[in-house]
Amino acid sequence: MAVSLLAGMTAATGGGAGPVIGARLVQGAAAGLVNSQVIGTIQDVFRGPARGRALGMYAVTSGVAVALGPPLGGALIAGLGAETGWLSCLLLSAPCAVATLALAARLLPPPRRTAKNSRLDRCPACPGGPLRRAPATARAPRP
Repeated sequence: MAVSLLAGMTAATGGGAGPVIGARLVQGAAAGLVNSQVIGTIQDVFRGPARGRALGMYAVTSGVAVALGPPLGGALIAGLGAETGWLSCLLLSAPCAVATLALAARLLPPPRRTAKNSRLDRCPACPGGPLRRAPATARAPRP
């Protein structure tokens, strides 16, 4: 979330197309990581019916954000002009990110280790990273 926030602010204050494009690429990658972490956090923090409510709230919030983003961005561009409007659109997520970081620090439990011998691939995106163990774990179907 912090990387997404910083990248959005960098894009909004970037001096030219190159920095804006680079910052938006970083922001998009960070947003992809945040999205998967939210689901994992919900699964870890909530149990029973509370988990269903939390997942439902997440889905509704995502839907509302997707529905409101384009009209709000269009209103900013129409009201502030093309250049200032576009730059302000890049800052739309900043207040939400700041609030999320503050609430997460205050309300989420500390991280905990769930497995004694857990290991992560050093480079899961590298060719063969997650697949290098596939032949050892794959099983042929029995006739």
